[in-house]
Amino acid sequence: MRTVDPERTVPYGACAVSDEAFNVDEDLARWLQEVGRRKACGSPSLAASAGETAASLPARPAMPVFLERAKRPLLLTIAAIAYLQYFYAGVMFKILSLQSIIFFVAAGG
Repeated sequence: MRTVDPERTVPYGACAVSDEAFNVDEDLARWLQEVGRRKACGSPSLAASAGETAASLPARPAMPVFLERAKRPLLLTIAAIAYLQYFYAGVMFKILSLQSIIFFVAAGG
């Protein structure tokens, strides 16, 4: 069985590893400086080949003309349908909440 040395135990919430073991701030700063000194790798021909690839792709319109013209009326129609559903649901709840009335009709008299 292991014995616990009270001088070597770490209180709750304290860091058991020294700051010198993980010098993250200095390593990060060194890495950022190195990345900042580097230039974009690649040759001028890489940019030219990217331009050729973009030029060879077919151009497509952002949105078909039919959809562009029909967008606003379609949205208004959907909004009207949603409002009518809400309205008719309210009417149906009001009808269902009415108390029933019984009428007696005299037959043959």
